[in-house]
Amino acid sequence: MFEIGYDHSPSIILEDNTAAILIGEGKVLSTGRVKHVNIKFQWLKMAIKEKHFFICYVHSALNYSDGLTKSLAAPGFQQFVNDVAFIPS
Repeated sequence: MFEIGYDHSPSIILEDNTAAILIGEGKVLSTGRVKHVNIKFQWLKMAIKEKHFFICYVHSALNYSDGLTKSLAAPGFQQFVNDVAFIPS
């Protein structure tokens, strides 16, 4: 976005997978099961290196994106709804 004149602060990526964080930050090339990563995803490493993004660890229980992307058991789903739902009083 900087190239088109939009100066912004770095976006924060909250991640609960430490292996993904290490790979994204370029601290390891592989964690055993990851043999290769598609070249089209290499831009993220570059963007992190150039400080367009920061990756921060968040515990899985506090990763609210799971409520939108995974099938949660009833207690986890209820906690997600309680934490993110805006219910006017």
